[in-house]
Amino acid sequence: MSGAALAALSGVCFGFLVVIVGFGLRAGVDSDIGALVMNSVALLAAGVAVVIAGDHPLAHLGSLWPYVLVGVLVPGASQPFYVRAVGSAGASRTAMVVSVSPLLSAIGALAFLGEPLKVGLAVGTVLIVLAGITFSAERVRPKDFRGLGVVFALMAAALYAARDNIVRWSTSGTAVPAFVGMLTALVAAVVVLSLYTVVAHRAKPVRLSRRGIAYFSLAGIALGFAYVTLFLAFNHSRVTVVAPLMATSSLWTLVLAGAVARTSEAINPRLIAAILLVAAGGVLIGITR
Repeated sequence: MSGAALAALSGVCFGFLVVIVGFGLRAGVDSDIGALVMNSVALLAAGVAVVIAGDHPLAHLGSLWPYVLVGVLVPGASQPFYVRAVGSAGASRTAMVVSVSPLLSAIGALAFLGEPLKVGLAVGTVLIVLAGITFSAERVRPKDFRGLGVVFALMAAALYAARDNIVRWSTSGTAVPAFVGMLTALVAAVVVLSLYTVVAHRAKPVRLSRRGIAYFSLAGIALGFAYVTLFLAFNHSRVTVVAPLMATSSLWTLVLAGAVARTSEAINPRLIAAILLVAAGGVLIGITR
């Protein structure tokens, strides 16, 4: 399978898991517990991939630190923000806001990596700004929508952008196999999420439900498959090929949410327009980088 096909498949998986997270939260599971379950299941999937590929993580021990740092940021630190965003703003709106991460990543690359300013970045920025204006003018939203969810989504997007630039800076030309890098990142993420969950819930009860755990486990399978295909895509193709296709994940969230949760998501023409604009802006920025 080509790098482009793998990246597109990864985008579908990311779009799918956002919708499933929404179902898990509505089933009555604490967002922190849900994030930990989801990433633990993804870690198991990564371990299976490493075993099947016949890779040996210990053989690359000295080269794994960038992946540890990446995992601490994303999905480690980002997941509590991301899951809370879905719970407060809904899957479609979270996906739309998080999709500004290519713009934030490009701004970081301009500031810290010395990448040149290109016309595509400027046009993509305009499209994303127009998406923000369209979204802010939206009149129909879910009855349980909270603006704090948009803030959480922006914080997750900022962490995604930081991850992209760290990967770009530190892992170029690395000999670490894709699955070993993925496994390392997810181990770091699960450690961070476990510590955070213990601290955050030491003085309050934990809300659990079998149905909610089942949803988050399904989201974990989607996350694991998304990471497997994403890391393989980066091994087969350039960032400029993979990133634009990944930027379409918000479109898949919209399609899937419209199919299974149209009423609860309150999907409307302004939201659709905003998602199309931000996806187009992200694709344009990715292509021109």
